[in-house]
Amino acid sequence: MKDHDERSLVEHEHAAKRAVLNMVTMWNRTADASNANRIESIRTALEFGATWSELGAAMGISRQLAHRRFANGVRGTVAIKRKH
Repeated sequence: MKDHDERSLVEHEHAAKRAVLNMVTMWNRTADASNANRIESIRTALEFGATWSELGAAMGISRQLAHRRFANGVRGTVAIKRKH
């Protein structure tokens, strides 16, 4: 039962991360989106374990460019999940 619960939790976390990455893509495609909306969606994605590579892919840019553009906006405000 414990393994099933852990798998279920992991599946939910992956689904949540995908949903947030979809939000990042949406905000990136919306010309009138404020930078605050982009930063908030990026912050949330990072909290769900997204990588800069995944964020870059969601925005159609490299991970390096995504990090360069947005890391300062989220630095110190994100409780990033560490993979063990």
